[in-house]
Amino acid sequence: MNIRLAKEEDIREICQIYDLARAYMRKEGNAMQWKTYPNEEDARQDLIKSELYVVEEEEILAVFTFFIGEEKNYKEIDGAWRREDSYGVIHRVASSGKKAGITRTCFSFCLEKDSLSSNRYPRKTVLCRKH
Repeated sequence: MNIRLAKEEDIREICQIYDLARAYMRKEGNAMQWKTYPNEEDARQDLIKSELYVVEEEEILAVFTFFIGEEKNYKEIDGAWRREDSYGVIHRVASSGKKAGITRTCFSFCLEKDSLSSNRYPRKTVLCRKH
């Protein structure tokens, strides 16, 4: 499998994968998750920021958003960050369902990019609860 930054011409396929992911969530009884999110506008914003990736093997199999930096939604958390340095953020992982192991492939890619960007070992867990 190959992972690359998404391109404008991928948007249609990306939106189809988002639709499949929403249908899967509903089928599995999680109707509130991803009701209308993510959508084409989310994909386009991630594309503009060069944070939108696709997993492909002859065709696009999955899509996810990844960046290294600060996630504004994580400024206030129930708990505390163990470290104050930058971190990798993964959002909106969605798959066509045509191949197993997509999430593992995405996470491995992101862990490697995070460790390469900071010359440190990858971190899998970054939150801890305050007691």
